[in-house]
Amino acid sequence: MKIRLGIIVGIFMAFLSLYPQFYFQIKRGESYNGATFHYDFDESAYASYLQALIDGRPRKNSIYQGSAEPQTYETLFSIQFISSYLTAIPARVLGIDADKTFLIISVLFAFLASLAVFSLLLKITENEKLAAVGTLFILLFGANAAGASILKETLGFGASAFYLTFLRRFTPAVVFPFTFALINCVWLGLKATEPKKKYLYALIASLCFAGLVFGYFFFWTAILVWIGCLFGLHFLIQKENRNWSFWLVFFAGILFSLIPYFWLLSERNPSTDASQVMEYTRKIVLLRPTLIVGLFVLLITAISVKLKWLEIKNQTTILIISLAILPLLVFNQQIITGRSLQPMHYNMYILNYLVLLALVLLIGQLFKEKLQKLNSTIWIISALIFCVWGIIETNYTVKYRFGYNQQRDEAFLVNKRLAEIGKTNFEQAKTQITFNFDSIQGDNQPTIAPQGVLWADHLYLGGNLSDEEHQRRYFLFLYFQSRTPDQLRQQLQFCPNEACRALIGWRTNPTLSYNSSKIESAEIDLVIEKYSNFIQNISVVEALNPQISYLIVPNNLIFDSANFDRWYQKEKSEQFGRFTLYYVKPIAR
Repeated sequence: MKIRLGIIVGIFMAFLSLYPQFYFQIKRGESYNGATFHYDFDESAYASYLQALIDGRPRKNSIYQGSAEPQTYETLFSIQFISSYLTAIPARVLGIDADKTFLIISVLFAFLASLAVFSLLLKITENEKLAAVGTLFILLFGANAAGASILKETLGFGASAFYLTFLRRFTPAVVFPFTFALINCVWLGLKATEPKKKYLYALIASLCFAGLVFGYFFFWTAILVWIGCLFGLHFLIQKENRNWSFWLVFFAGILFSLIPYFWLLSERNPSTDASQVMEYTRKIVLLRPTLIVGLFVLLITAISVKLKWLEIKNQTTILIISLAILPLLVFNQQIITGRSLQPMHYNMYILNYLVLLALVLLIGQLFKEKLQKLNSTIWIISALIFCVWGIIETNYTVKYRFGYNQQRDEAFLVNKRLAEIGKTNFEQAKTQITFNFDSIQGDNQPTIAPQGVLWADHLYLGGNLSDEEHQRRYFLFLYFQSRTPDQLRQQLQFCPNEACRALIGWRTNPTLSYNSSKIESAEIDLVIEKYSNFIQNISVVEALNPQISYLIVPNNLIFDSANFDRWYQKEKSEQFGRFTLYYVKPIAR
C-alpha cells in the first residue's frame, strides 16, 4: 500500500504537534491549571471566536466587545468562517471547549497536512520514499524557507518565532491541507484524458478554492496568483493541449466563490483597512526569504532546461516554474494593484511551503532514476535527520513561548470562574464587561468566558468599533489605572508596544508594513492632548460606557485605584491563583 509511508509521516507530525503541550504540562507540574499551549500570540483571538461559536453565538458576534449581537459589520472572523465552523460544530456536539479543541486541531491537521503533501508528491514523482522524505522536508523546513527558524537568531538576524507555522490554530491549520489538495486536483485534471475526470477534478479544485476563500485571505490570494501563473504558462507552452474544458469549469467555480466573498467584504467596518495595515504602495520587493529561494529554484530550472536535463513542455517542469516564480509575483503585485496587506503572512504561512514543494519536485525530476535506485538506508537517515531537526526547532519554540503560556495558565483559574458565572445567565454575561489589569489575562479571557473586556490587544479584531471608540476605550482603560499623560507619553516614545497598537495602530510595526514609520512627536502631542482632555472632562456617561461588572487584578500588583473607586464600588471578591476577582457596581449618584 503506497500510502503507508505517508501515514507514518503523519503520525510523527501529529506527535510533534503535541510536544509543546506535553513539555508545558510537565514543566508546570503541580502548578498546571489546564491551559492549552499557544504557539502564536494571535491564537487567543481565534480561540475566542471559536468559543463564541461553540457557545451558540452568531457568526457576527462581539465576544471581545461585549455588546448586542449580531454585530453590524462583517469582521475578519465572520468572513473567514470555514475554519471556525468546521471545528466549532463538532466541538459543540462533543461538548468540548475551544481550548481543548485547539489540541485536537494540532493533532488532526498535522496528520491531514502530511497526507495532503505526501499524496501530491506521490502523484507527481511516483516515488513513495521521495514523497515521504519530501513531506518531512517541506513541513519541517518551512520556517527556514521563511527566514524565521532558529538559524535566524543564531546568525544574529533577530529572534525567531513560531516554528510549525502551518499549524497556527485554527487559521491557517484547518485549510492548509486544502491548498495541496487543490494543487493535486489541478495536476490530475490537466493530466486527465477523459472529459468526466477533467470536470470532476475541476469541481473538487473549485471546492478547495472556496475553502481557502472563506478560510484564510493570504492562502486564496496566493493560490489565485498561482492559478493565473499556471494557466498563463500552459497557454504559452502547451499550445497543442491547452485543456480549455478543465480551465473553464475551474474558473467558473472560482468566480462562484469570489462573488459572495466580495459581497461580505463590502460589509466590513470602514476602519478595518487601516487597522489591518492596508497600504498604498508600488514598491518593488526582491529580498524576501521565500522570494530568494524561489528565484534560486527558477534559476536551476532554467539552466536544466537549457542543458536539456528538463523538458520545458513537461507538466512537472511547468508546475515547478509556476511555484518558483510565485513569490516574485505575490510580493510585487502591488506594482499593479497599488495595495499591500501584511505581506509577511505570505512569507510565513504559504509561500515558504510552496517554494520548498518546487524544490523537492525539481530534485525529483533532475535525479529521478538515481532516486528510484537509492538505498533505503539513505532515505531512512535523511528522514531521521529531518525529524531530529524538527524536534530541535519545536523545542526552541516551546521555550521561546513558555513565559507567555505560563502567564496564560496562571490566568486560567480566574477565567474559568468567569465562565462558571456566565453559565447562570448566559445572555446577561455576554453583554457584561470586565476591567483587566493584566493584559494577557484580559486578552485570553474570552477564550474561556463569555464576558467582554473594556480593552484588550485583540479588541480591534472585533471589527465593530470605530477608531474613535477604540481609542476612547483605551483612554478609559488607562484612566482606571490612574495613568497620567506623562506616563502615556513615555510609552509612546518606544513603539511598537501596547499603547502604540491601541492609539496609533500597527503601522509602526516594520514586520507588517512595507512603509512602517515611527510615530512623530507632533502625533504624540496630539494623542496626549486628547487623553488630557479626556481625564479632565470625564463624565458619568463616559465613565460608565461601557459599564464594568468585574474587576480582575493580580494579587501582587500595587495599584492606585482612586480613579476607578470614584465611579465604582467593590461588593465582594474571590481569589483564584494569583488573581483576585472583584464584583463591582456603579456608585449611586
